Amino acid sequence: MTRKESALDALNKKIPKFEEKINQDKQLLEQLEEKRETLEVEMLRTFLHENGLTTEEIIARLTTPAVSEQKNFMEDRKNEER
Repeated sequence: MTRKESALDALNKKIPKFEEKINQDKQLLEQLEEKRETLEVEMLRTFLHENGLTTEEIIARLTTPAVSEQKNFMEDRKNEER
């Protein structure tokens, strides 16, 4: 076996480990994104409550067309970054 073949064989043995690591990193990233979104909503809810808004008022504000447009814009931006 030549040196080149040996190096190629060694790399081929490492590929499954790298693929597994990539999949683990993708899962972790998804979990972190979900946690970030949850924290953002919780922070906003807390902020609005501290400023005297009721839960119903908060829901009304979060479901207005302007908020929906902003949310769509942010989602589009996230998708572009990926």
